[in-house]
Amino acid sequence: MSSIRLTTRMKEEIARNALIKSGVFTELEEVTKLKNQLALDARVIAFGGKKKTEEVDQLASKLMAASEELQKLGCSFYSCDVSSCSIYLTVSGRRVGWHSYGKDGNGEDILLPTPDKDKCMFDAEHK
Repeated sequence: MSSIRLTTRMKEEIARNALIKSGVFTELEEVTKLKNQLALDARVIAFGGKKKTEEVDQLASKLMAASEELQKLGCSFYSCDVSSCSIYLTVSGRRVGWHSYGKDGNGEDILLPTPDKDKCMFDAEHK
């Protein structure tokens, strides 16, 4: 009787297939979506509501348009802190860390104007 030796690649394939069948990857995708929504919601709260967030977004788009116009005219203008792909959250004094806004339909990071870290500190009772 001969034995078949499992290569590392075969072991990895078996483990990956087991994870797919168990639904781990599906659950991870759901958790990622929830974390992205948390980041978007925290951004709105940190700015002071939907209306304020819309104002910030409009001002940021005007700034970006002005920046592009200046560059077309040959002016070197760079505004590095207009948009970010994530927000840094602190809840009840605990640093939760950076949370991404997610990806758009093309798989690119969503870039949004982001509040300062000191505006992203929430208490545990925050809704």
